[in-house]
Amino acid sequence: MFSVRTSADPSLSVVCLEDSASILGAFISASSIALSCVLETSIPDSVGSVLIGILLGSIAAFIIRNNAMHLAGKSVPQVVINDIVAHLRHDNIIKSVHDVKAVGHGVGQVRFKAEVGYDGRAITNLYLSDSCHIPSLIEEAKKIKDEEGLRRFMLHHGEHIVNRIADEVDRIEEMIRKKHPDVKHVDLEPL
Repeated sequence: MFSVRTSADPSLSVVCLEDSASILGAFISASSIALSCVLETSIPDSVGSVLIGILLGSIAAFIIRNNAMHLAGKSVPQVVINDIVAHLRHDNIIKSVHDVKAVGHGVGQVRFKAEVGYDGRAITNLYLSDSCHIPSLIEEAKKIKDEEGLRRFMLHHGEHIVNRIADEVDRIEEMIRKKHPDVKHVDLEPL
């Protein structure tokens, strides 16, 4: 009975309770009919019908309450949230983590959301070290003579830095999903 009350899968409790109700209901029905025949009165049969109604109503109320909790979302264990936040805070491109929310929806489906302060310098350094040939970049910068040249230079590299941010966010989200497979949706909003 403990697994029926604590299972993450609501269908387990529905099947167990419906099967138990049918067996218990058949026993109550057979007993009340037998008593009615022996006592030659319809009172045991009426009482049996009321007991079966109470049994079915109680099980229906339990199933409704249990399924409503699954639909509304369950809280995620704090140890899981703390582990995810610790990994975020130890990542080189993240300065801060705020407004963390994690909710379980259904069986094994966790939604994690946090507002994240990204370290622009760290991301720019990653872009420069991984994607740029520094001597060529210096030569390109030396050729800037006017506002339009600066604008083209900044737009070109700015776009690549933004793409690098997206790549890093994807990397972090994938790391969270690998470490916590129940986390199906990760939302890291920039501050």
